[in-house]
Amino acid sequence: KEVEDEDALAAQFLPQAENFDPKAGRFEKSYIGYSKAFRATSSSGGLATYVFHKLLEQRHVDYIFVVKSDGRSGYEYHVVDRADDVVAASKTRYYPVTLENLFDIIEEKKGRVAVSGVACFIKAIRLKQHYHPDLKVKIPFLVGIICGGLKSRLYTDFLAQSAGIEGSYVDPEYRVKDPNDWANHYSFSAVDEKSDRHSVKMGRLGDMWGSGLFKSKACDFCTDVLTELADISVGDAWLPAYKRDGMGNSVIVTRSNLAEQIIQSGIKARELNINEASITRIIQSQNGGFNHKHHTLSFRTWMYRYFTDEPVPVIRPRLLKSISVPDAVIQIYKGRTRSKSLAYWNKSRNVDAFGARMRTSRLNLKTAIAARKEARESGRHPLSALLMTRRFETLKRENGGDPSSRIIARWLMRRTRGSQFQFDIMRAAVLEANVVHANEEDPRSSTGGPTPDTKTENQLASSSLAL
Repeated sequence: KEVEDEDALAAQFLPQAENFDPKAGRFEKSYIGYSKAFRATSSSGGLATYVFHKLLEQRHVDYIFVVKSDGRSGYEYHVVDRADDVVAASKTRYYPVTLENLFDIIEEKKGRVAVSGVACFIKAIRLKQHYHPDLKVKIPFLVGIICGGLKSRLYTDFLAQSAGIEGSYVDPEYRVKDPNDWANHYSFSAVDEKSDRHSVKMGRLGDMWGSGLFKSKACDFCTDVLTELADISVGDAWLPAYKRDGMGNSVIVTRSNLAEQIIQSGIKARELNINEASITRIIQSQNGGFNHKHHTLSFRTWMYRYFTDEPVPVIRPRLLKSISVPDAVIQIYKGRTRSKSLAYWNKSRNVDAFGARMRTSRLNLKTAIAARKEARESGRHPLSALLMTRRFETLKRENGGDPSSRIIARWLMRRTRGSQFQFDIMRAAVLEANVVHANEEDPRSSTGGPTPDTKTENQLASSSLAL
């Protein structure tokens, strides 16, 4: 129990943090802004690079364990011990890496090591430190990179082809800024066999993050949006006030005394152009991450527990909430899009063939999201909005039925087909699990799970799930 989840680990490793937020975890203060020296060479505001530079410069650590190019088409963790080398490791890398060499390297090196990582990596290190307390001294500082999900290596291959590269490539860059454009209008680039660099605006390729394309399945069970167990958390300031700045800005959450000292010293020395911001604004900057990792988690967890033999990690109970039928439909489509993207690219390895095969899945997901948005803006019942969306009107005419009311029903039937479970048992499972409710907004959802009542069950059975 003492290391069961992020809350328990935070109590052990960040006991001095003065503040707590149910979404952000334990923290000292929060900020938005950029590093004057490292902004231009970083993906957003350059705060991670700045912190690492200061850790080495001020001798808080002797080494930095960060992700750098492997000299080919990929990336891997490297150890650096000079502040100047930290710049070469700046920028976000949407590429799968591993911590497997970290602890071997620590045994070989004399001195202390700071590590950069996404939430799951930071948690793994904290768990290791719990069982091996000497590593708390060896690894005195962790920089958490706010993450929207780990991508497969196939994602980089897809981007390279989308940029016009045929054959092998090297030096992929995932976040090429345009100072004259918006912060989220960045490009991908890579170098082909003839040493020519190709690039493509990411906006041309559609939604790469909300759709779950090429994402690891494990990310669907991560509940840590803001790297709650790091000494400092940094990410992109995806807020209207900052999106117009093509050079990028960072959100910063300090969680330890040393992290707060580094930020305050940078402000006083005029090395950082940052302002204190409420934790609410930081949370708003990562709204998509919270919607996926917190709001819709209960439904995904339920799906895996009922319909697969795969283990589900321990989930903090306070994050388990019921969701609306439109949100459940979206989660089903996201799951399909994620799995199909990996399967189809593995088969075709061709960007045009891949796009053709993924078109229906992406369109269904886009339609469901648009219907949910229309319902919220118009006040119309979400199921009515789903039906009135053009794509679903077409499906209704073609199939002669009510597509929205049958989506989850068909999905459940596919998962029970060929098994000993009967469909009425699956219907009962939906009602008992309390993972789906009929209305778009459920006033009980903030309590960690609703108490069933006859009215809600009738709505689920008749108007929503039509089971």
